Amino acid sequence: MVIQQDWDPTCNRFIAFLDILGFKDRVFRDEFESIYNDLLSFRELLNHIEEMSGMIAADRITSPPVKRARPKTVNFSDSFFLVSGNDSALSLTLIAILTQEIVEKAISLGIPIKGAIAYGEQTADISNSIYFGKPLINAYELQDQILLYSVVLHDSAAQRFRQLNDPELDNFFIKYNAPFKIGTVSHYLLKAHANDQLIEQVKAFYNTVPVSKKCYIDNTLHFLEFINPSVI
Repeated sequence: MVIQQDWDPTCNRFIAFLDILGFKDRVFRDEFESIYNDLLSFRELLNHIEEMSGMIAADRITSPPVKRARPKTVNFSDSFFLVSGNDSALSLTLIAILTQEIVEKAISLGIPIKGAIAYGEQTADISNSIYFGKPLINAYELQDQILLYSVVLHDSAAQRFRQLNDPELDNFFIKYNAPFKIGTVSHYLLKAHANDQLIEQVKAFYNTVPVSKKCYIDNTLHFLEFINPSVI
C-alpha cells in the first residue's frame, strides 16, 4: 500500500462535492463529441484549479504540518469533490476559494453546476483511490436537494465554520433562505462574485436548459441579487 507522507488518509476534514447538472439528459440527447469536448474543457478547468491550489498554498503555507491543509481534487464522470488536508481555518479557506473558482468558471463555460460542503471524519487515501466517510455522503445528498447554481454548507461544516470564528471566512459564506426540493431553508451558502458578467452568463442558461430546470436560473439570479442588489 502506498502512503503519502504529507497527507493523513483519515482525519477530520472538509469535503466539497460538486455535480454537473443535466449530464444524464445530455448523454441521451447530444452528440458524444460535444459532451466529450465539454468534459475536456472541464478537465482543463480542474487542472487549472489544482495549479491555483499550489500557488495559493505556496503563498500562504510555510511549515510542513500546515502544508497538509492544501486540498486535493478527485473527479469521476460528471461529479467531483475537493478534499481538505485537515480541519483548520486555512483548509476551509482554500476549499472556499477553489470551489468558488470552479463554480464561476464552469458557469462561464456554459456548464451548470451546484454542490455542498460537509465536515467530519473522512478517509481520503489518494494514492490508493479509497474514499469513504459521512462527509462525502452528507455533501452528496445535500447538493442533490438544492435548487440553484451554488454551493451550500452542510450543518456539520456550518458548525465547524462557526467554531473556527475566523474573520477571513466571513468573506466566503453568507446566510440565505435557500430553495431546496423540500422548500426554503436558511443555510450558509458560498458567496459569488455577483457582477454583470456572471449575471449574463447565468441568464444564458435560459437558452440551453429544459423548462423543468429553469427554476435553477431564477433562483440563482435571486441569490446574486441578494449578495449585490445593484446587479439586477
